[in-house]
Amino acid sequence: MKTFLKSAVAACVLATAPLAASASTIIDFDALLAGPLQDVPLLSFEEDGFTFGLTFSRESGGGRQGVAGPAIFDSANPVNGDNDLSPISQGDNGVSGNVLILQEAGAAVPDDAGSAGTITLTLLSGPAFSFLGASAIDNTDFTFSSIIGGTTTELGTIDIDVEGDQRGGTGMLTFDTASDVIGVGDSIFIEYGGSGGVDSLQIAAVPLPAALPMMLIGLGGLGALARRRKKRS
Repeated sequence: MKTFLKSAVAACVLATAPLAASASTIIDFDALLAGPLQDVPLLSFEEDGFTFGLTFSRESGGGRQGVAGPAIFDSANPVNGDNDLSPISQGDNGVSGNVLILQEAGAAVPDDAGSAGTITLTLLSGPAFSFLGASAIDNTDFTFSSIIGGTTTELGTIDIDVEGDQRGGTGMLTFDTASDVIGVGDSIFIEYGGSGGVDSLQIAAVPLPAALPMMLIGLGGLGALARRRKKRS
């Protein structure tokens, strides 16, 4: 009986030990349609088992152009000569394929607005995760934050400065400290300093405790032990 009790307690302790995040995942928007038929604003998307809802805002006085909302731009196939969103070398700083932009109001094709603004990606379904880093393109700055339980925490900024070059510079950043766990209803908050696109978000899903079954067995064992003692008394 003592051995059983020790095993049950050990299982409970193991199951409640701190959890390490799983291997990282790159949310890169490449599964989404990039073209003139895409609905703008993009209100939600699914990728790698995660579903995000999107909201946006244009910063007051933050630029000359209106903003229609989040949209997807294919940096490998720029339209209308919009080379500022096409890296000189695909893959430079990890940037390639689709990027998330603030669409210019009135533009007939995906085209980033020359305005500062924000995009908020709220987790609607999928596993909880930590936000680890990001990559972006164009000659501006991008600030990334988490919003967890209504509290906003700034995580880091990609500041891209390409002097005299109208083609998009690229940048990537791994945060000094990963975000706390982002669950359903929490958000990733991106501030765009001007025209530009976010190429990817690096996250690491936080799985359910691998020892959860052991914890349930342990709790069940403790309950059974308590019942036996009650009968004996």
